Amino acid sequence: MENLTRGIVAVKPASGREGAVYVGWRLFGADPETLAFNLYRVSGGGPPVKTNEQPITGATNFVDRGADANQPLEYFVRPVLDGKELAPSRPAPAWDKNYLEIPIQPISGYRPGDASIADLDFGGLDHLGPACEFFPDVRRELVRRAADWNNGLVYQAIRDLG
Repeated sequence: MENLTRGIVAVKPASGREGAVYVGWRLFGADPETLAFNLYRVSGGGPPVKTNEQPITGATNFVDRGADANQPLEYFVRPVLDGKELAPSRPAPAWDKNYLEIPIQPISGYRPGDASIADLDFGGLDHLGPACEFFPDVRRELVRRAADWNNGLVYQAIRDLG
């Protein structure tokens, strides 16, 4: 199995709209079927608050209706096995927008194509970044360009498809 975290994503409601915060996380392939979760919210740097009354089963998402979306929010989960809480996940901040914007650096004469998230240097979770294909406007050439989010390095490989 891969060495992954729970991959928590927390999304606040659209700007100017009232509402709850959606929180989702990853279930591992090796997790037992009886595993449940408790979800915790940290609001404005305060102490963690459990958001659910009973351990969450049958799903890896939760809608937090008690959150103040005007505050900075972070979330983490604690797996629950046989009634005991296990170690907490890495906390994740809630997005301030209801989407994640990933800027790309355009290349003159090329247009962006497909994009995905990749481990660009096989360094694990801390080295994930966007990988985007750029297609030339005139020639048949594929340019892959990816930015390492952590240190701003840009990797480029050019392959002639002609």
